[in-house]
Amino acid sequence: MGAYVPDACAIGGCVKGYVQPAHTASAVGEVAAENIFNQEAHYANPTCVYMEPEAASMGLTEEVCKAQGFSYKMGKFPLTANGKSLILNGDEDLVKIIAGGEHREILGMHIVGPRATDLIGRGTLAIGTGCTVDEIIVTIHSHATVTESICETASTVEKRAIHIKN
Repeated sequence: MGAYVPDACAIGGCVKGYVQPAHTASAVGEVAAENIFNQEAHYANPTCVYMEPEAASMGLTEEVCKAQGFSYKMGKFPLTANGKSLILNGDEDLVKIIAGGEHREILGMHIVGPRATDLIGRGTLAIGTGCTVDEIIVTIHSHATVTESICETASTVEKRAIHIKN
């Protein structure tokens, strides 16, 4: 790894010693600039895999929740139940939400399927703002879109799904 250089700031792959996506380097750059001016700043970084099918992840997994003893609820929604996903070949893909056990705040969102790398922005926003499952459920999602699957997944957490069996 690199050496400490007083009064120097760096971003991107040179900081961690491995290649980072452009969206990560950009966010780290903004945080660095704000910290230089003594403004507290943080970033939330989704993981995106640009392949077929796409995959994206943000926040905690079930495994981490179990290992750390967190109370949580999980909901999964198969993209075979979303018409737009089927058109885009989302035949065996899914969206998964991990929510806090008591307040149902979004702790993690994991997506495999069409537009996953676009959809994860909703998970990043939900985690960053402390959004709850209920807040996602009452938000109208356009039809027919893959985005509807986020609302459907939130509904499965509360056993309120409309397009799959609870």
